[in-house]
Amino acid sequence: MTRRKLLLLCIVFVMCSLAVAQDAPRNGHWWRTHDRVGKLSYVAGLLDGMELGNHLSFWGLPDKNSSVNPAMAAAVAAYDKMAAEYFKDLSAGELALGLNVFYEEDLNRSISINDAVWLVAHLIAGKTDAEMRPVVDSFRKNAK
Repeated sequence: MTRRKLLLLCIVFVMCSLAVAQDAPRNGHWWRTHDRVGKLSYVAGLLDGMELGNHLSFWGLPDKNSSVNPAMAAAVAAYDKMAAEYFKDLSAGELALGLNVFYEEDLNRSISINDAVWLVAHLIAGKTDAEMRPVVDSFRKNAK
């Protein structure tokens, strides 16, 4: 095999490996492949993304003098309530640590990061293991 063909084969292999890695589901198996800095960066981005998403949902709404769709008002109120209850004082470090603990259990590793964040936020907010066990079990059953 010529040097050029070998180089081309290596490039194709690396590109295919990167494509497969990017398609890997973001769940506990994925989470556990990252170091502390990677986990903290991911969680900080997730929390920043929540804030940006919240802003984006407001920018473009009618001004205060216009009538507001009751469904939109209810959605905004629900977001505000949940964000205040579960994420207001939650740091990226606390959430990353909570995810580490959550994913130590083998049965939780197929649960997506987004779902695990929701579950861990409940636990950090003070929900008991007894309260959360049936909820976690249902997420386990529905995990892909």
